[in-house]
Amino acid sequence: RVVLLEEPGVRVRDGDVWLDVQVDPRLLADGGRISVETPLGRRVVWITRKAGERGLVRLVGQGLPARGTRRAGHLFLRLAATQGRTDSAARTLLRRFAAAWAA
Repeated sequence: RVVLLEEPGVRVRDGDVWLDVQVDPRLLADGGRISVETPLGRRVVWITRKAGERGLVRLVGQGLPARGTRRAGHLFLRLAATQGRTDSAARTLLRRFAAAWAA
């Protein structure tokens, strides 16, 4: 028996777990790596440009565990752009370098 506590941004359908994840808008356009806290623990997920355009990433077999005749579910990440502009540390360093190089 599996007991799930209701949490905002988390839905369960059959064995699949759906998480709403806020990411930098630039990540949706360019792709990249994010770290996500899932029911199975922290996962590092690579987002492709295509997945960013769709706003959806599927991690096969990372949902609820297999039980009886039911197979293991999948983990779906619904990607949404964060409000406001945030820069990663790498982007900040790149912008500083470009400014120094131009000076």
